[in-house]
Amino acid sequence: MAANAFGPKLRGLSQLEARQRLAEHGPNALPEPEATRLWQRVLRQFKSALIYILLFALALDLAL
Repeated sequence: MAANAFGPKLRGLSQLEARQRLAEHGPNALPEPEATRLWQRVLRQFKSALIYILLFALALDLAL
């Protein structure tokens, strides 16, 4: 089991070890994602083949 690989510590890290790991590795947090602009989201839709099928169906519907 994975817990056995880390030794018999059942109480977690000591305060000293936790501070050392925090100083070495930083906080346990994900970086904030960049905000995408509206025009980038719109252009990203054209990477999908489905959008072309829907546009073709719309053009066909409007033509008839």
